[in-house]
Amino acid sequence: MLLTLVAALGIALITFIAFTYGRNTSSPPLPNPNGYDDFVRAGTLSSGRIGDFKVLNQQELKDLISTNASALALVKSGLKKQCALPIAA
Repeated sequence: MLLTLVAALGIALITFIAFTYGRNTSSPPLPNPNGYDDFVRAGTLSSGRIGDFKVLNQQELKDLISTNASALALVKSGLKKQCALPIAA
């Protein structure tokens, strides 16, 4: 019984080492500049009834766009860059 338990633990340890040995656990570096940062900043700058754009009339849409011109410029800038998020372990 004890010999079987020791053998099973040994096999489990060898299997664990075989699957984890040499594995790169570090995340790849994030791009710099990172377009995601622009998206986050644009979200903090945006204001108005953004979620209601489908029910706004044409003048209200124009007003919404002009109010959020700086946020939209940041989004446009972010789309031209590489984007990545850190991978949570």
